[in-house]
Amino acid sequence: MNQIIEQYIENWKQKNFQTQNHRRFPNLKDTNQIDIISDHIFGLKQNDIAIGIHHPAFNHGPKHKHDFFELIYIYHGSCSNHIYRQQDITIQMNQGDICLLNPNAVHCLDIGENTDSIVFNIMFKTSLFDKAFINLIPDNSIMVQFFINSLYNKKDKNEYLLFRNHPENDVSEIIEKILVEFIQKKICYQNTIQAYLIVLFSSLIRQFSEDEQTTEEKNFIPTDIAEILDYISQNYNTVTLTSAADHFFYNPSYLSSYIKRFTDRTFTDIVLEYKLEHCCNFLRNSDMPIADIVNLTGFNYSSHFFKLFQKHFHCTPAEYRKLYYQPNPSHEDNSL
Repeated sequence: MNQIIEQYIENWKQKNFQTQNHRRFPNLKDTNQIDIISDHIFGLKQNDIAIGIHHPAFNHGPKHKHDFFELIYIYHGSCSNHIYRQQDITIQMNQGDICLLNPNAVHCLDIGENTDSIVFNIMFKTSLFDKAFINLIPDNSIMVQFFINSLYNKKDKNEYLLFRNHPENDVSEIIEKILVEFIQKKICYQNTIQAYLIVLFSSLIRQFSEDEQTTEEKNFIPTDIAEILDYISQNYNTVTLTSAADHFFYNPSYLSSYIKRFTDRTFTDIVLEYKLEHCCNFLRNSDMPIADIVNLTGFNYSSHFFKLFQKHFHCTPAEYRKLYYQPNPSHEDNSL
């Protein structure tokens, strides 16, 4: 642990406990009230970055949103990050994990009352993206896609990016440098933090970039990718990228990149493969009408189904059935 940061935390605890500043937030977790936090939190007008601390004393802090980006970093311990949307989700975060929230994402943190957990939130204005980040972060990265969607794509906005702690990267070291800069507030500290943020984002992009992986990492298939593929297989006729991402507590853009990285196939291609596989099974082993098969396997339009089927198998579904139909006397309607 960094001594400067540890001393800052101790001083912060004493100051806030003595003045009871930690009681300034009511428990709004289970209400419909939403606090709106504006960029006055940055203090001086020229400041683009601010940093705060969450402690168990803030347990069940307010349900809130703001007009700036927020990076939540678990410095020590763990917390639950509640994100409120059409289908509310709770993300369990542990030491070293990072969650980047877009402006207007409604959320609150639950750290727990009897823990020594410490959570830092690094906040930066939306204007910083155009001013400092856009030309220095790869424009095809999930990070830039997240920023652009958050700022400009009002219809399809992802609330967060989640990065799990990776013991082999330098993310924690970079964040500690950011915290020390903010604590000491030496000359040009805001500019220095901006530079460190670019390094941080680049490191996070590199962590999940296929191009930057070693041969061993490319050949390594994590346990959860098998779970993700199994989930898609079990729900092939209804699953969407958003529903799968919600199920595994991932951001949709990140999940898409994650699947591509370890399977070399897109989410859409994998779902289509499962759908066509089940279609073929029904055609081979049942007398079910083709129109019913189309509906059962999750194709929205018959014309789209016939076009895809022809493209993949170079024949129509009826021709495929004629070639491969295998009636089973004991199971006349044998389906998956």
